[in-house]
Amino acid sequence: MARYADMLSDVVPWVPECPNRSIEEYLRRATIEFCRRSGFWREVVVIPLEDDRLEYRVRSVRPDGRMDRPLKAIFKTDPTGNGSAKNRALKHIGFGDARLARSSGRGDPAAYGVDETGANVRIWPTPLVSNQDNPRIELYVVAVPTQRSTQFADQIFEQWREAIVDGCLWHLMRMPGKSWSNPEMALHHRAEFYRQVNDARRKMETDNWAPTRTRMRPWV
Repeated sequence: MARYADMLSDVVPWVPECPNRSIEEYLRRATIEFCRRSGFWREVVVIPLEDDRLEYRVRSVRPDGRMDRPLKAIFKTDPTGNGSAKNRALKHIGFGDARLARSSGRGDPAAYGVDETGANVRIWPTPLVSNQDNPRIELYVVAVPTQRSTQFADQIFEQWREAIVDGCLWHLMRMPGKSWSNPEMALHHRAEFYRQVNDARRKMETDNWAPTRTRMRPWV
């Protein structure tokens, strides 16, 4: 994991009187906004299923990260001696949907909902899966750093370091009444930040990372 402190040397020369603590805060804010808007940081969260359990707590996404939004959920099982593994996409519905608030019906999952915090997932119908091998949900998600994070995913640092620096400088230079205030350059860094956000988002939308179609896999 990369640290925000690792990028201080990229920012300090442009805002020499700005405290390091403030720079790190705006590096964090820029990283969160970059991840949220571009969808670049993505993870697969595995949720083991249990009979008659409707709601599940989503574990943290690596150290200092959390789920921002789901992209896809797949119900999976391992192959058994009696048949094929299951590999089935679930329908995404609202967390407050009435189907997710009651336990009527039991069987293989068909739909899921995520609350607004990204911390809880509900499954419908109520799982009845104990007769299957390793039943689970694989949740493909967009991740963002937490508000108290001190580090973030290495791939962001390696591929989009300049975007994070531009986002940080945009916020710092638009501050009024500071020795490092520079509204004109703030606009320049803002434009560069969003240009790179859009570049990253286009790449994410076409790399087929999250499955778009699933089918039953034959057992071999």
